[in-house]
Amino acid sequence: MRELFATGAMLCFLVSITLVGCRFGDAYPYESDSGVSAIVYQLQSQYGIGGKYSVIQMSYDDSVGLVINATGVVEGSTDLVVRRMKRGKWSQLSSASLKTMVEQPFLFTLDSISDLKKIPDLINSSCYKLSAEIRKPGLHAKEVMIHAPGFGLEGDLIRISIHIHPQDALGKFEYSYNTAGVLQDVQQY
Repeated sequence: MRELFATGAMLCFLVSITLVGCRFGDAYPYESDSGVSAIVYQLQSQYGIGGKYSVIQMSYDDSVGLVINATGVVEGSTDLVVRRMKRGKWSQLSSASLKTMVEQPFLFTLDSISDLKKIPDLINSSCYKLSAEIRKPGLHAKEVMIHAPGFGLEGDLIRISIHIHPQDALGKFEYSYNTAGVLQDVQQY
């Protein structure tokens, strides 16, 4: 009986991880707590639990689903690698040795951005603010980036940028937050 339960639980877990690339209703995967947890799982499967990153970019395209681009160092390695997950499959785009770089990139761990769980709330806040300004309901974040450097040496070294592209409005909007979730900058393109 335990084996049957364990097999069923594992099957449910694998199905939920596979479906993270699918859009349910009106939400993108990075707009929910469970979606962010699945994204963290995907990153750790590629870079290890102790992996370090300089950029993590998440976007959603209706034709391919969730796309994750990450630049970082695999746990135990000295190479900076760029990998992309598209249609649920990872591919390595490039690699360079950290030893040959003149200037070392600033790297962060997923532990150092434990507030990654705040991303759904930051997205909701950004969409609400913009929706009130341009009077357009139902906005979504087209792209979320976690990158360094952030806001200078005195401030947070990591920036969380949320890009919103309203369908009927002119321009695109970027809301930038520090890791504490405090809005630092808003730009319109």
